[in-house]
Amino acid sequence: MGNYNPFPYEQDLIKIAQLNQLLTAFNGQKQAQAAAHGGTFVPTVQTINVANFAVYLQSPSNIHLSLAGNQVVAGEF
Repeated sequence: MGNYNPFPYEQDLIKIAQLNQLLTAFNGQKQAQAAAHGGTFVPTVQTINVANFAVYLQSPSNIHLSLAGNQVVAGEF
């Protein structure tokens, strides 16, 4: 499973760029390892961070998915 950005409420553009760079690299490695070992990589970035992160992530101080967020990720599987 790919990781989503747990800090979508961040306003600092430099931090946002750094987070996106790290997230892209981390998910790329996870996807490559899944492919190398016959697994399936399920991305979550587009689903959580683009679709409606305010519904899927509870608040700026809580990086964990809400019930709706968990349900949408489960649907990706």
